[in-house]
Amino acid sequence: EINAQIDYLCTLTFTKDAETGVYLACNQAFAEYAHKETPEGVVGLTDAEIFDAETARHFVEDDKTALSLSKPYVFFEDVPDAAGNQRQFQTTKLKYTDASGRACLLGMCEDMTDMVRIQHENAMTKEAYETAVSSGLMYNRIAQTLARDYTDMFQVNTDTEEFIEYRRTPKPDEAPSTSQTPT
Repeated sequence: EINAQIDYLCTLTFTKDAETGVYLACNQAFAEYAHKETPEGVVGLTDAEIFDAETARHFVEDDKTALSLSKPYVFFEDVPDAAGNQRQFQTTKLKYTDASGRACLLGMCEDMTDMVRIQHENAMTKEAYETAVSSGLMYNRIAQTLARDYTDMFQVNTDTEEFIEYRRTPKPDEAPSTSQTPT
């Protein structure tokens, strides 16, 4: 019954033998992250047998940190799944002793990938909006300046010293401008 409830959690959960690093149990969500059909496909394997060498090393180091602490180890991580797809997790690892006296490690990973992607998209949208507003204000000021009988206006980038010249074309009854474009 507990395993059935764990399988329906959105959180990836697993239990490892603290000494060997062998997976003792996991839920379906973790099995899918490990690209296994069922939790039984994960049980009995180590990180090195499931993930690439760098990711496996990362997980082993996090396990060592969690096992050295007397309280839960909570952290954020960017790690690939077994197929190499980048994911973002809030992970909690906790050491405990099972009923037979074996030292174990419980892991719970909340997948934050979609939330991080949405936050990034929102930030990009906000930045694009602010850029559009800024550009709109700039073009509005250019139009106002040229409408005030100015014939030439320069927009200068003070960092690069590059400039853009805006020139109002004279009306048919006006004399042409005698200003020269600087080089």
